[in-house]
Order: sequence, then structure tokens, then C-alpha cells
Amino acid sequence: AVAATISKLAAAVRGKKAVVGFDDFSTLGSLREGAELAREERKQGKSIDPAYGLHPHAFSDKTALGKTGRVLEDALFFINRLPDDAFYHGYFTAKLNDLAQQYKGSKEVSPDQIIDQAHLEANKLAMRDKNWVSENLKRMQRGLNRISTFNKSEKIGLGTLVLNYAQYPGSTLKRAMEHSPLGLIDVAIEANRPGPFRERNVINALSRSLTGSAFTFGVGTLLGASGVMTGGLPDDDKEKKRLREIGYKPYQLNVSALKRWFTSGFQKQQLADGDNLVSLDWAQPWAMLLAAGTATSHAWSREMSRSDKAQETAKAMYDSIASFMATLGDQSVAKHLTRYMETAERAVKYGESGTVAVAR
Repeated sequence: AVAATISKLAAAVRGKKAVVGFDDFSTLGSLREGAELAREERKQGKSIDPAYGLHPHAFSDKTALGKTGRVLEDALFFINRLPDDAFYHGYFTAKLNDLAQQYKGSKEVSPDQIIDQAHLEANKLAMRDKNWVSENLKRMQRGLNRISTFNKSEKIGLGTLVLNYAQYPGSTLKRAMEHSPLGLIDVAIEANRPGPFRERNVINALSRSLTGSAFTFGVGTLLGASGVMTGGLPDDDKEKKRLREIGYKPYQLNVSALKRWFTSGFQKQQLADGDNLVSLDWAQPWAMLLAAGTATSHAWSREMSRSDKAQETAKAMYDSIASFMATLGDQSVAKHLTRYMETAERAVKYGESGTVAVAR
């Protein structure tokens, strides 16, 4: 829906046709058809990706071990392969219908290109797409298999046991990155990738980044307003010193308050002695957005000018990034970058040019 809205707004400004529509995934028939296709392929003995489990008919029914293996194989098929194929087919049908509608009458796009694009988009939604995270996990799996079998096999071994499901965790991590400010990297990549669907791919990538960033910011706002996320340090130096002495840091998750928040029927919580505070600095860039949302909720609950509220939010994002840089320890690049940022901040505060101060 976000991609379709962006596409229609861009089309209205440019006076062109939208390239992304409001595709409908209410295709129960497609889900049923996908499930039937999975069953048919299983009957035919077609090999399936190791991410789904075992190879079809890998066990014989003649022995007790074979029967046990067959039961396991059947369970993995119905748990993994069947619903995955059903949803993939549903996604493919929805994307194919949308592409056919948006590019109807186009002389620049052939029917085969539309089908290929529908497959690519359905693969991404079904977590089947090739991506660098999943591919690296698979390489690690093959490497562990070779090491554990003394280079005799890369198909089975320790890697199969430890990283049997390499595709989905990798795709999930990649999708989390795309649904954050890091998704803007994908936007830039798609913008520089030629092809008839470049505009559509750019809009889809941008919508993922905006949707995920807005959602994370909203969660931070909710947690901040509920007292579950700590705010920034107070202006009073004595109070600031006291909080630091008890281990308080800005924009941390108060696990104890989170539990009280749930059990109290979502009543606003206050920081109490002995509360367990957990730093989220490592989880960038999501931590930055959570901190910004928390700072926004705190700033807008106080009597401040709009410019001061905006400055408070920006400072929270900076503090989150600075804390993340501090966690990198002895890495000199991170240390110097943090020092430069702090120098520039002080320079702006006292009226000196930030660029001159950093250069100095």
C-alpha cells in the first residue's frame, strides 16, 4: 500500500502512469493451487531445497528406521514445504495481476519480462530470494560440512546440523535491514540498475525503508510515553551525576518497567531503584529510531518550543549513534569519528564553525 501510494503520487506529479498498484492477496484459490502443486511435485519425486527438510523419498519404508524417517519427512513437508509453496503461489498471482494491470499496453515490456518480474517479487516476499546474507550463511554451512567430514562432503555434516535452515534466517535478517534506514542503500542500488522495472523496484525499496523506519520510530514513541524506554539525561548536573552513578544511560530499555507495564494493564511506569536497564546501542540503526521516538514523546509532553522539540529528537539520534560508536571499543576510526562529532557539537554550541573546529 505504501509503494502504491508513492507510485501514484509520483505519477501525478510527473503526469505519467503509476508503476505499482494496490495488489490484492485475497486469492484463496491461489493458495489452494500452490498447495496442490507442492503435493504433485512431491508425488513426482522432484528434489526440493534443503531449507525445506529432507529429499523426497529419501527413506525406504521396509525397515523401522526407514518408516521413522518417512514420518519425519512427511512432517517436514507439511510444516515447511506445503505452506511455503502455497504462499509463494499466492504472492506470484497477486504480483502478476498487478504487473499486467500497470504495464498493460506497454511496448517496452514483454509478457515474459512481466512473468520474470512477478517471480522475483514473489521470491522476495516468500523469503526465497537470493541475497548476500543467505548466500554467506550457505557458504558457511558448506565450509563446516567439509571441515567436519575431512573434505569428503559439503552436502551433509556439522553445517547441516548447525545451519540447516540458512535461507530463511538470512532472508529475514536482510529484510530487517531493508525495513530500516539501511534500506536506502537498496534504493540507490535499484536506481542505478538498468531495466524496464527500475522505477518500480526503486519505489518498492523506498517503501520498505520508510515503512520499517516509521514503525520503529512509532514503537520508540510508544515505549517512551509508557516509561519503558529511558529518556535523555536531565540538564541539572547533580541529578545527571546521580543517575550516572547508578548506571543510568540515556535511551535504554527498562526490562523491569516493561514487565510492570504489561501486568498493570499498560499504565505509565516510572524508573525505580533496582530496575534492569538494557542498552540497545548495538542494534543500529533501529536503536537510533527507537531513541528518536522516545525523545519525541518526552519532548512533546513538555512545554517546549517546536524548534527545541526538534532539536531534542535530533540530539537523541546523535546520542544513540555516539553510544554505538563507543561500543566499538578500541577501534581508532570509531574513536576519532566520535571525537570529531563531539568537537563539532561544542563548536556550534559556542558559535564557532563546526567545519573549522573539526579541521582544527
